[in-house]
Amino acid sequence: MRNDITQYNDKNFNLLILDEAQFIKNAFAKKTLSVKNIKANSKFVLTGTPIENSILDLWSIFDFIMPGFLPPLRKFKNDYENDSNYFSAIRRKISPFILRRNKKDVLNDLPEKYEILLTTKMEKEQEKIYEMEKLKAKEILKSSPSSFEILPFLMKLRQICIHPSLYIENYQGESGKINALLNTIDDELTKRN
Repeated sequence: MRNDITQYNDKNFNLLILDEAQFIKNAFAKKTLSVKNIKANSKFVLTGTPIENSILDLWSIFDFIMPGFLPPLRKFKNDYENDSNYFSAIRRKISPFILRRNKKDVLNDLPEKYEILLTTKMEKEQEKIYEMEKLKAKEILKSSPSSFEILPFLMKLRQICIHPSLYIENYQGESGKINALLNTIDDELTKRN
């Protein structure tokens, strides 16, 4: 969002639904500020994270859906820290706007768990790239006293396993994992039709 926000500056949406609202819990993060700049007549948020986990997360989420409904952040934080009854008062104030569903309430609505475990091999070019990066990582481990230096290499190896284009710009080869995924999707769609 923070990279694309200028595309939305001149638009006014009828409805804006933000899924995974915990991603705007930090009121000062660029992504939060970007999302809050989008104009919409009605705003809703969905989150699987209990919004009362942090009082400041709660404030940031409500500042998105209903700006001005809660006091300004500084006053809100100060009142919360200095008044032991403040959270109860806030809970009463926000409760009409929260629809809470517990797992036990929706358990009967959930489909049976469906898992497919696949083992796949990397494509030849993908495997060459992986082996080169693995050798570099081993050399770093031998020469470095800090195990933290290996973390970027582990990330690269993981990216290469998914698809080398995540690591190498303009990579033209294939990915065993992506091919297996696409074949699985095709098979499942064929079964359903």
